[in-house]
Formats: sequence, structure tokens, C-alpha cells
Amino acid sequence: MIEVDAVSKDYAVGSKPVNALKNVSLKIEKGEFIAIMGPSGSGKSTLLHVIGGLITPTKGHVRVDGRDIGQLSDDELTLYRRRHVGFVFQFFNLLPTLSARENVAMPLLLDGMKMEKISDKVDGLLKLVGLFDRKNHKPDELSGGEMQRVAIARALVTDPKVILADEPTGNLDSKTGAEILVILKDACEKLGNTVILVTHDENAASYAKRVVQIRDGEIASDRKK
Repeated sequence: MIEVDAVSKDYAVGSKPVNALKNVSLKIEKGEFIAIMGPSGSGKSTLLHVIGGLITPTKGHVRVDGRDIGQLSDDELTLYRRRHVGFVFQFFNLLPTLSARENVAMPLLLDGMKMEKISDKVDGLLKLVGLFDRKNHKPDELSGGEMQRVAIARALVTDPKVILADEPTGNLDSKTGAEILVILKDACEKLGNTVILVTHDENAASYAKRVVQIRDGEIASDRKK
């Protein structure tokens, strides 16, 4: 489903070049739950953002279902991210003036759909993540774990090909973090989503069926459980 083919990503920090990724190749099958691990600065988040079309590689290709996303126009790339990728970030990225329900609905509303047409789907996802009774609350009225549940429901609302989760438990206590990881695991096993989790936490990575270790911009190991 996802093929990362000889991808490199270089940055210039002042006059010094930084090689965030170095000729990385990786294949991820549909419905896999994969954890990408590595210390800070290893390149794991850069790899996730390349797969999500948030940044463009300096060299190499990323193909999703055979389609090279590096060949997409800006408008096509925007639609790819909105319709085919669900993002879950460490800091939630919810819109503060909108309710939980409105935040979940936002990707579909941006696609021109009407709330009355998608209300059942949105409410169903809020029930799935255990937040239906909090649907009218705004982010500042929710706990960190509740905000992350909203973010996961929002990531699922477009029926994405892949969910990209970048340190989704980084700001949560261990109990709440475990609950979030169970929801992501269920999204993979019960809904069939491909889930790519970036983490430095071995306990979080234990929920995945495959663990890829990245060090200094290169794949150091790739093992299935």
C-alpha cells in the first residue's frame, strides 16, 4: 500500500546541511499497525511527515496505492491529505472555538458536505471513542485524553487509507495514553486502517505488530512480532 523508495530529506540549518533522512526505503502493507521508533532528532517524524505529504523529500519517492504523491499538484496534495490521511498529533491541533462534534466534522465540512448529512457518522465516531456525552464541549472544557480522543475521531471521519500518529501519548499520563493506543489498535484491527505510530516509548510501540527503529536518518532495524 505505502512504498517509501530511497527517500532522503536534507535541510539547511544556517550554513550547515542536516541530513534528516538518508536513502530510506520501507514498505507498509494495508492494515498494518507499525511503530517507528528512535531518539529525538533521528528522523522518525520527518519520515512520517513525508508519508503524509506534509513535506517533500529531497530525493526518492513515496507511493500510496501505486500513486507517487510527489507528483501531485498543491491542490491534489491538499485533497490527498484531507481525504486519505488521518493525522493525530501530540498537541491535538483542535480548533478552540469549535465543539468536539464540530472538530470531528471539520474535514468533511471542508469538502462541502452539510452537517445534517454527516451527523450520524460524526456521532458514531464520538461514541466509538467514548465521548458522545461530551460532544458539545469545546477543547478548553476537555481533558488532554478527551482532546486526543476527539483528534482520533476527526482522523477517522474521512475513512482514511492511513492514520499517522506522531507521539499521540506524549502529553498524556500512562493510563490515558494506554486508552488512546487501544483505540488506535482497534482502528487497525476492527476498521482496517493502516496505522503508523511515531514514538520514542517502548511501551507505546508494544501495541504495534511491527517496529522500525530509525537512527541518524537511517533504518537501523525492522522487525515483526
